[in-house]
Parts: sequence; structure tokens; C-alpha cells
Amino acid sequence: MDDETEELVERLKRGNLKERLLAAKALEKKRDPETFHALIEALKDDSMRVRNHCISALGKMRNPDAIPTLIKALKVHGTNSRAIWALGNIGDMQAVAPLVKLMKKDTKWTLIEALGQIGANNREDPRVEKEIIPILLFSAVKGTDEWSANKALAELGSPHAVPYFVKNLFDDDLEERDINRGTVIKLIENAGSLEKLSCIENKIQEGIATLKIEYPDLKKKCGWDVEEEMVDVKNDVECFKYEAAKKRAALTGDLAYFLETVKGLGGNYFLDAIIHLEKIVSNCSGINALELIEKNFDRNHKEWGKILGEWRTMPSSDLFLAKLRNSIAKKRDQLAQDKGILLTDKPKPPKPKKGIYQSARVIRNG
Repeated sequence: MDDETEELVERLKRGNLKERLLAAKALEKKRDPETFHALIEALKDDSMRVRNHCISALGKMRNPDAIPTLIKALKVHGTNSRAIWALGNIGDMQAVAPLVKLMKKDTKWTLIEALGQIGANNREDPRVEKEIIPILLFSAVKGTDEWSANKALAELGSPHAVPYFVKNLFDDDLEERDINRGTVIKLIENAGSLEKLSCIENKIQEGIATLKIEYPDLKKKCGWDVEEEMVDVKNDVECFKYEAAKKRAALTGDLAYFLETVKGLGGNYFLDAIIHLEKIVSNCSGINALELIEKNFDRNHKEWGKILGEWRTMPSSDLFLAKLRNSIAKKRDQLAQDKGILLTDKPKPPKPKKGIYQSARVIRNG
């Protein structure tokens, strides 16, 4: 312990009230064991303000050894709110049980926020799904502190919360709807495997089914235009389907499935999908995945061109297809150079004419 820390610890123990408060505030930046034990000892101080400052300092230190002491502080009137915050900031799962127990008596927003922080700090821990998500969903559904619960669930991004978010797309609060929509899209984008993506897609369907069941009652109770709201929900669900198709294509390289799914969602989605194919190609990480993309392209490019040619807004269906073919060839060369492989069996296709590039750029930027 250096001289400065030693002096601060001494002030925390024997200084007047102002000195003790300032010392507790300054010691939160220290991380040595002596400082930690001095703050724990100072929780016996006669002043509640000093005790609360020490609790905040322990929370900012994020040392799990402080948890038993902070749990005791939960039971003391005047320090319980600060202890809730500190336990959430430390983010250790051993604090979940006492916080949940406290929620049975008091549903402060700080409790919900603390549980959300702990869950976010332990995303891969299976106990989060079993112990934290159900409590947050209960708080959101029962309306004890819906806004805080929504925010915590959005931060956690649990697939098991998806039905709740989908159901809440039918809401007269536009901000809440945006949070719900954005959370589902974020979940889809962050899905790291086909198994996780399929789970999210199933949960979306579960939420839609619940909404359809409750629709007649909503129609009776709501004071706003229910039919118009349902159109917005339908648009959101189409957006989820598109994002899921994009993610599945990125995970598998199956462009045929991607475009087949998008075809049923309307022209704007398909046009965006053709442009997005270039991103899928550029993100491709292996020769095998790229070869699958090439096979899909060779097998389906005529059909894609036919679909694109049906739109009056498209000057030529060949523009995007030529650009995509060239992107595949470039990516293949790049992967070959990275691996030190010379691929002579797949000659690079001729570049589209300059006019094609310019037109494609205009369309993409327009």
C-alpha cells in the first residue's frame, strides 16, 4: 500500500465526516487488498452516508469477495438501494437469489436493472435462462416496472423472451415497439449457429400465435385503430423473416434458399437481397463455402434475372448479376492467395462493361 492510499485509509477510519466521505470516494479507484478490507470495515461507520459511499466504492471495484457483505447491506434500511446497485455492477451470479428474494417484497426498478446487469455479465451461464429471464418476463408482463424489464430483456437478448417482444409489437407506445422490433432483429443478427437461429424463428412464430389468439380481445379493449396496428405488426414479421433468411444464408452459403424465401416478401426485399448477396460473398471465410455460393449462382442466376426483369424500376437485370459474378471471382482469388493456392480450374470471368458498373452504382446509391 502506497503512502497516499495509507493516508486515505487512515482518514476513512479516524477523520471527521467530510474527510471520511472524501476518503471513501477516493478509495474506489484503488484495487489493492488493504483498500478493499478498509472499505469493508468502514461499513460499520456510524454515518449512513459514509456506509453508502463505501458500498458504491465496493461496487465499482467489482470484487466478488464483497458480495456476502453487500447481501447483508440489502437488509438494512438506508443502504439497501446502494447495495442493489453494487451487486448488479459486480455482476456475479451468487447475488441473484437474494435479489430475487427481495423482489417478492419490493419491485424497485433498481432490482430489475441489477438482475439485467448480472445476466448480461454471465450470458453463457445456463442459470441466466432459468433464474433471471423468468423474473424479468414476469415483471414485464405484470407491469410492475415494464420499462426497466423491457430494457433488461433487450440487453440480455434471450431467445426465450422473443414471444414477449413479438407480442408487444402491438403497442400504442411507438418507442416500446421500436425497442421490441430492434431486439428481435439484434437477436437474429447475433445468432452464432443454425440451432440458435432456428430457436429464434420458432419463438417468433410462438409470439405471432399468441398475438392472433389475443387479437379479438385487443380489438374490443383498445382505443386506437387495431386494424392499422396489425398491418404494422405484419410488416415487422416480414422484416424478421428477411433478417432470418439473411442470417441463414450467411451461416450456410445457401443463396437459393435465401432468395426463394425473400421472393415471397415483395419486390423491395428482393432488390435489397440481391445487393446483400455481395456482402455474403465478401464475408465468406472458406473455399468450400464460396464454392457452394458459386453453385447456387450458376443454378439460379437465370431465374433471378427473370424476377429482376419484371420490375419496371430495373433498367437491366444483368447489372446486379454481372457485378455479383465478378465479386465471387474476386473473392475466390483472394481466398486462393490467402491459402497460397493457385486455382487454374476456375478462370476469372470477364469484367462487365464500364457502363454496367456505373449503372449499378447509381442504383445502389439511389
